[in-house]
Amino acid sequence: MKIWIIAKPSRVDAHTQQRLLEYLSAQPDIEVNLLTAEDLTIEFKDNQFYFRDKLGAILEAPDFVIPRTSSDKALNLYQTLESCGISSLASSKSIFTARHKWRSLVACASAFPQPVTRFYATGELFKLAKFTEPVVAKSPISSRGKAIWLLEIEEEFQELQKVISHDEEILTQEFIAQSRGTDLRVIVVGNQIIGAIRRTSQTDDFKANVSHGARVENFPNISASLANGCFAIMKSLNLNYAGIDFLFDNGEFKMCEVNWAADFQGFEKATGVDVPAAIYKLIKSSVSS
Repeated sequence: MKIWIIAKPSRVDAHTQQRLLEYLSAQPDIEVNLLTAEDLTIEFKDNQFYFRDKLGAILEAPDFVIPRTSSDKALNLYQTLESCGISSLASSKSIFTARHKWRSLVACASAFPQPVTRFYATGELFKLAKFTEPVVAKSPISSRGKAIWLLEIEEEFQELQKVISHDEEILTQEFIAQSRGTDLRVIVVGNQIIGAIRRTSQTDDFKANVSHGARVENFPNISASLANGCFAIMKSLNLNYAGIDFLFDNGEFKMCEVNWAADFQGFEKATGVDVPAAIYKLIKSSVSS
């Protein structure tokens, strides 16, 4: 079986990509290549699609694709591969929806409770807004804790309103104080929850990203209601793999966001779960079915 891992050009999730590459390469029935969308030229000729490398040589199309980036260039590649009947860990439509925090919220509106959220289609609208309670402001397309701000006092609102560009999308989310600096990440592969971790900031940062140095610990007690919520979220976004982040709120949970290409370095460290093995098992069942 031939598998392509489509990576970010910057390799920012190098650990996750390397783990996948090493595990899959060790399987006797797998040939795996790590590529970027920028590595390939796509040609349509005589009613067929061809994929060429940087030297112009035609590459044999894969049997399965593991997408790791959601750039527009990559989405073009994913859609082309899908049109050729090639299976993928996530469809181009699912990635397009899940990569944008507002589109993801809309898709999951009836799947699980979420914080009060407002979407501003332009920075101009955001600059006109008045705030009376602390909120978390986010760029709709961001990851690894980037472009996320906690706004608690008037001066912080004003400073951000000054620097947001005129036509930039932005959303604000209710700040849940109980979950300051901590959250719950659940990783789902196919129809199985393979584990969960509690992430806790080691500084006064309100974010709990592992990339920012958060402490991680295994969270083994997933309730039936939370598990059902995870499956409803996955179904709403039509995803086969994701890390779903939840906020703690007075004994309940609220869905914060869904990471369709979640990194898993901290998760594996805390749980001992082999994520590439779970993904490989899913790929085998998908291709053989």
